[in-house]
This record gives sequence, C-alpha cells and structure tokens, in this order.
Amino acid sequence: MTPLLLMISLILQGSGCKASELQAPRFITQPSASGSIVAEGRTKILQCQALGFPQVEYRWMKDGVFLSDFSSEHFYKIQSVTRSDAGDYRCYAKNSVGTIISEKIKLSVAYMSPFESDPPQVLRVKAGHAAIFRLPALASVPEPSITWQREDNQQLYGEKYAVTDDQSQIILSVDSQDQARYRARATNTQIGQEENSGYTFLEVYGEDGADVAPEIVVPPRDKVVVRGTTLSELHCAANARPLHDLQILWFKDGRPIDQVGVPFSFNDLWNRTLSLFQADFKHQGVYTCQARMKRGGPELTKDATIVVIEKPHFKKPMQVQTYGEGGL
Repeated sequence: MTPLLLMISLILQGSGCKASELQAPRFITQPSASGSIVAEGRTKILQCQALGFPQVEYRWMKDGVFLSDFSSEHFYKIQSVTRSDAGDYRCYAKNSVGTIISEKIKLSVAYMSPFESDPPQVLRVKAGHAAIFRLPALASVPEPSITWQREDNQQLYGEKYAVTDDQSQIILSVDSQDQARYRARATNTQIGQEENSGYTFLEVYGEDGADVAPEIVVPPRDKVVVRGTTLSELHCAANARPLHDLQILWFKDGRPIDQVGVPFSFNDLWNRTLSLFQADFKHQGVYTCQARMKRGGPELTKDATIVVIEKPHFKKPMQVQTYGEGGL
C-alpha cells in the first residue's frame, strides 16, 4: 500500500469508516460517438460519468490540451460551435484514490462554403476528343455529393460520360451536340445545404465523325489502402472514336483481373471503375488498365500500385483502468 493510501486508511479507521469503502473512479458513461458531427452555430454537449468514493471530479481535454479545471460537472458544453471546435476530446475523472481517462471522441463540425467565384470559363475541345471539367474549389465537412448538370438539364449518363475519383466530369468523344454550358452542384446532406458552381461553356471545334485514335485521358492512381477497408476504387477513362469500338481491360500483376482471386466488380458497363472489396494483403500489387480498339490496333496501358497497410494493434488488451494517487 502506498503512503497516501495508508494514511487515508488510518484516517478512515479513526473515524469509524472502513478503507474498503474507498472506490476508485469507474466510468458508467463514456463520451459517445453518436452525434459527433454537429453543424456550425449549434450547441454541443459532451458527457461522461463515473462512480467512485470520494466524489468524482471531471476535467476535459481537446487535442492534448486541458480545457478546464476539475469540477463536479460531468459534461462539457460548447455554445455556438465553430470550426475551431473540431478535434479529439477526452474526459478525465478523478478522486483521491485514482484517475481514469475516457476513450477519445472525435468531434467534426459540419459546414459548406460556396464555390470560389471565378469569371465564366470556356473549355475548347476538338471534336472526337475528351472534355474534362475540373471541380472548382469547395470547402465542406463532410465531403459533399457532387452532380454535374447541363444548362438544359439533359441527363449526363451513358457511354459518353464518366466521373473521376476527384469528381471531375468527363465527356468523351465530344461533338457539336455537346456544345453547351455545364456546372457542378454540391450537396452537404448533413446540413441540408446545396451550392452551385459557375457555368463552364464547352466549345467544340473540328469535324464531327472523324476517327480518333485511342487515348487514356484519366489513368488510375497509386493508392495506400488500410487493411479491411470495405471499398477501394481505381478509375481509368479512355477516349477514342468510334467510342463503341473502345474496350477497357484490367490486369493485376500481369494477369487478367478475373484470374487472380481478389473480390472485385465494375460499377459501370464500360469497366472504367474497378471496385475492390474488403482490402487484404492479397489485393496488394500492380494494377494495369489497358485500352484498345476491338477491331485491333495498338494497346495502351497505364499502371497503378496498391499498397495495403495494417493499423497497429495490441496482441494483449491493455488494462481499462490505471490507478494513481490523485489528480492531475
């Protein structure tokens, strides 16, 4: 028994109490991940609660910095949340017997700013080639869903259209009928806010109908994937005219993707997006996107490397509680 606990024991024995009545703090309510995304301007209350004797006191920490002194209040209230309140929070609970520390809770602040304001843009593309509309800068938490719109609301779906992993819109094998204005719409479902970008005018020049040699316009990108990740995607967009004669094939480490034993699928009819499921070390390797014309001709290839990593983990669980001689 430490000198402090021995002294407490003697005091309690002299007062008629038993040392066994002392109880170190133990959590009955940990800070919850539920509702850990909150909109700007709202009120957020973080709570933790512990039992112990003598009475437990609480203190809160954000990103390694204490926010308050110890008090009997078991909650921390953030009035009118701002973006600077986002971070990792922990609750400390103590009495004279010991101190315990809660699990970490990540608080995210939801917001979305308007698209950066730019003067009207013009994208000039030769007929038969690919037009790529880049998503303008936009600040949003969480990541917004992006849709692209033509000014006459014509649907952008089919063989001619593709979206990249950075939410750029591609129109393949453009012709004079594609000449129009286009814009992006961002939706933050957490706060129910929508923002529209400025329009970009697609100007198409040259002769409609002329053959165009195949070209990979958006190659797949190298990726580092955490083991167990539910879904990972590789994108590859190719262009040619006639577009219906273009074919995209995928390989892993030089072998056709359907012969290597990794779970995958394509999320479109043209094999532009390779979806890999439940990442494991067998997914690691070099993936090749091959574009070619069905009638023959040169084969174009682009490679991307996937590296699978695993988070550190303890082979033996740590003790849930650590007892000390007092406060911090």
